[in-house]
Amino acid sequence: MSSFRHLTGTMGKRTAVCIFVALALGSLAVAQASPATPALIAEVLTALDRGDARDAANLANVALREEVSASQRGSLLLYRGLARELLGESDAALEDFTHAIDTNALPPDEREQTFLQRGFLRDALGRLSEAIADYSTVIKLKGPSSATALNNRANIYRRQNRLEDAERDYLAALSAGGGKAQYVYYGLGQIAEARRNVKAARDFYIKAASADPNYAAAAERLTALGAPPTGVVLTQDEEIVLRPPPGAGASATGSLRPLNAPRELPKPALRPALDQHGTAPSRPNASQIQLGAWRSAGEAQAAWEHAKALAGTTLDGLSPQILEADVPGKGRYFRLRLTLEAGKSGKTLCASLTAKSIACLPVPG
Repeated sequence: MSSFRHLTGTMGKRTAVCIFVALALGSLAVAQASPATPALIAEVLTALDRGDARDAANLANVALREEVSASQRGSLLLYRGLARELLGESDAALEDFTHAIDTNALPPDEREQTFLQRGFLRDALGRLSEAIADYSTVIKLKGPSSATALNNRANIYRRQNRLEDAERDYLAALSAGGGKAQYVYYGLGQIAEARRNVKAARDFYIKAASADPNYAAAAERLTALGAPPTGVVLTQDEEIVLRPPPGAGASATGSLRPLNAPRELPKPALRPALDQHGTAPSRPNASQIQLGAWRSAGEAQAAWEHAKALAGTTLDGLSPQILEADVPGKGRYFRLRLTLEAGKSGKTLCASLTAKSIACLPVPG
C-alpha cells in the first residue's frame, strides 16, 4: 500500500509538473504567436491619427484575429470602436466599447476613455440613464476626462430640467479643470435663462465667448439678449471680439456649423467631446451618407472636390457638410457628409459611388 501511495504521489507530482510546464509553454506560445500584433496596433493608431477610420477599423479586424493578450484585445476593441464612431456605425461602436470594458484589462487611461465614449453614444441614442451611469463612472475615476464627464452629465440634467443637479455638475467641471470652459459657461447661461435671470445669463455667455471668441452659440445668445455681436466689454474693461454666427449654408471651406439645433439630438453618429451647439441638420425622413473623416476641414474639402471629379453627375445637386467631432485622446476630426432628398436611398447612392472608387457609407438614421 505504501508503495502504491508513493507511486501515485510521484505520478501526481509529475502530472502537476507537466501541467505547469504545458501552461507555461502555452502562455509563451501566446505571447510569441503574433509578433506582428504590436506593429498592427501601431498601424491602427496611425490610421486614426490621419483620420482614416475605415482603414483603422480594417486593421483592427486583422489584429483581433491574431492571438492577443487581454490588454491588447481591450485596446484594439477601443480603437475599432472609435473608428466605427467616426464611420457612423453607432451600434457596432457601442458593442466594441462594451466588450473592451468587459476585458477588465484596459490600462487606466483607456478604461476612462472607453466609458466616456460609450457615454457619448448612449447619450446620443437617447439612453440617458445609461449615459449618466457611464459619465458617473468617469467622474469617480478622477482622471483627466472628469471635467468632460461632469459637463456632459450636466447637459443631460439640464435637458431633463434638473437644474440644480446640472448647476452642481457645471460648477464641479470648472473646479476640476481640463475641460472646455466655454461649454460649461454656456450651460450655466442656459440655466440662468431658464430661471429668467437675463443678467446672469449674459455674464455667463460673455465668459463663454471670452474663453473661445469663435464660439458662435455664445455670440448668438448674447445677440438675442441684447448684447452687440462684436466688441463686448467685460466689467474689467477687457475687450473680447465675438465672431457673428455663421450663415445657414456652407462656408468658403465647406464647413457647416448650424445653429438652433434641437436640444434633444436625434441619434447623431458621433457626439462631440463636449456638448456643442449644433449637429448636422437634416430634413424629416432624409438620408445621409458619409464619404470619410479627415484631420482638417481643408482635407475634407479637398476630398469633396476629388469625389465630385470622380463621380461625374452622380453628386450633382448635393452640397457637402463638414462636421467637427472631438474624440478625447485622439483629437478633432472632420467628417464629410451629404444629406439626400427625402425618399432617396443612401445605400443606392453609396453603391453607385463605390463603383466609381469613392468611399461611401450610409449613415444610420
